[in-house]
Amino acid sequence: MEVEKYYKERFQEHIAGLVKNSNAHTHGADGTFISVHCLQPDFMRWIPEEEKVLFFYCLAFEILLDQIMYCHFRSEYQKFRGITKYLKLEFGLSSRCPNPWLIAHVGAGAVRFDIFERPFMKDTRSFIAFFDTEQERLFLEVSRFFIKQFKAVISDCFVEGVNWKSVRSAMLNDEDISEGKYGRLFIQLLIQEGEEE
Repeated sequence: MEVEKYYKERFQEHIAGLVKNSNAHTHGADGTFISVHCLQPDFMRWIPEEEKVLFFYCLAFEILLDQIMYCHFRSEYQKFRGITKYLKLEFGLSSRCPNPWLIAHVGAGAVRFDIFERPFMKDTRSFIAFFDTEQERLFLEVSRFFIKQFKAVISDCFVEGVNWKSVRSAMLNDEDISEGKYGRLFIQLLIQEGEEE
């Protein structure tokens, strides 16, 4: 399924199902959280197999933008949060969030789900991801779509002092984003995108 079609027609339905079938809860004004354990196969049976990798990749990118805004543009985060209402994942009930690339790795089957069993695991450099050419092609396709999506979201938010250039710069300079195979591929696309402007 085409990335844009999936994201616009199926992703929100899958997110709603995940929230419904999980222990969704809130931490004040920070939004809706679920435990990473709700990403186990038993919780995901209702998502068609052929859409699961797309689901995990799209979820990882929404979490990526949410984390960038929270970490680098905190003073404007509540306005952004009020518009996007992106789902958040956490380890248990800790309000500590996993690196988005871990979510992508698990969704692609590159690492086993029990990677989340390590308390506050975030270092994607510590494991080797098995990446076949189809997974890489799909990840790059999703990455290109989300770069365009991020630009639109940032533009739609009308957050003072925050624009695509500042968000892109924050991503390029955040060492957590460049971790692992996914991070390196995404950073390469961000660099290319900047050269094309």
